[in-house]
Amino acid sequence: MKPPVDHVRVSKRGRDQLAKIRRVTGIENWNIICRWAFCASLRESAVPPSAGQEGDTAVELSWRTFAGEHSDVYIAAHLFRYEADRKHGEKSDLAENFRRHLYRGLNYLDARLETVDGHELIGSLIGLKTRPAAK
Repeated sequence: MKPPVDHVRVSKRGRDQLAKIRRVTGIENWNIICRWAFCASLRESAVPPSAGQEGDTAVELSWRTFAGEHSDVYIAAHLFRYEADRKHGEKSDLAENFRRHLYRGLNYLDARLETVDGHELIGSLIGLKTRPAAK
């Protein structure tokens, strides 16, 4: 399957969000954070708003780096959601829709860090109801 973009580009604001999420959660790789952000956006029912984070590219990842060995899963999830978004009036192309989901997800994760710590954020993303016990 063909990915929606060849390169995942993140603006300066997005890079700042990535750095904050990385610092608070301890997740080392930006591609992992981008995957989680993308998936966090996909689970929201509303069509994502315009990306609104235009500007110079501060971080660039190849699609292969972004998606890793599960590229087809991310492509299929995006295509499925893209079709659903189109039924609700979405008029952007695949690439723009992908960017909208990525940026909405980064905004979501960044905003969640205002109310929870890194462990709670990770737990909420993977479905844990409580914080892991301290060792």
